[in-house]
Amino acid sequence: MEALKAEPSSADIILKIYDDVAAEWAETSPYGPPPLNSGVCPDGTPLEISVRISESGLDQIRFIAQPGEPGLAEGESLDFEVRRALDFVGRWAGSTGQEQLSEALSIFPTNDVDSFTGNFRLWLGAAADKSGAHVAKVYLNPWACSLDHQGALALYHWLKVAGYTTEGLRRMQPWLTSDIQFTPHILGWNLSDEGVTAVKLYLQGSLNSRMLSRLTDDPETGADACWTPWNQSGVPIRPEGEVHVALVCLPEGDPVTRFNLFCPDWFRSDLDVLAAFAAIHPEWPEEIWETLAFVCKRSRRNGRIFNFASLDPDSVTLYLKVG
Repeated sequence: MEALKAEPSSADIILKIYDDVAAEWAETSPYGPPPLNSGVCPDGTPLEISVRISESGLDQIRFIAQPGEPGLAEGESLDFEVRRALDFVGRWAGSTGQEQLSEALSIFPTNDVDSFTGNFRLWLGAAADKSGAHVAKVYLNPWACSLDHQGALALYHWLKVAGYTTEGLRRMQPWLTSDIQFTPHILGWNLSDEGVTAVKLYLQGSLNSRMLSRLTDDPETGADACWTPWNQSGVPIRPEGEVHVALVCLPEGDPVTRFNLFCPDWFRSDLDVLAAFAAIHPEWPEEIWETLAFVCKRSRRNGRIFNFASLDPDSVTLYLKVG
């Protein structure tokens, strides 16, 4: 179990931040119905944990959660989420990020609850590495904005407020204009005491292997490194399923592309996900995959606890249900 043991410093800070975000419902029993109507997880659970793993073991612990108070009316809940987001960023990222978020949320209505589609409005989260260094995370539904700022227009606004040039949007253009239909699904910011450190756009699509092959043939998408290793792993992968394409704009350089595969669609079991990871990275210690397999088998969810899985050149990321 040592390979995936969290350092006390990273675990402590993540728990403190989680307690802040989920203060109103954190004590709810995990065996009952979800305390909030949330889109964080497919089953309605308002919390998702993720881990980034490399050859050296557990690199980063992360979570996203739905802020909210059970029982609030719809309009009251929306106001609550905005106030909580600003307080959260001020506490865990600082005044620079708080000012940026205040301007970014100027397109986010607080009095028109019927103007958006999707399964959420606003989520909060954090990530901490082995040293305990952390970033705060804010996620927005780009369709929950005012009518004249929805979809890709919300992305442009968030890039501009963050101080990023429109080059980031230009680099995302192959995805936004693709004849393969993707829907802007989630906007995200990472924030530190210096303000915004990354702007993220998540595109949602239902893809098949033929569509994926077309994407990997286009060098502008960066899709080849995201899909080909899965396809060559030797592990059976289903021919179609849900994919969240993450486009991450950093202060310098091209956006980073990631494919988050919805595991129940693409893989017969969570153990198949681990088998694919092990085939892609045969040089990594076997203990990593053995530990994760043990967690899957002990889960009360019949061995299916992975929501999404993604690849980077030197790491893998798993998004997990709680329980």
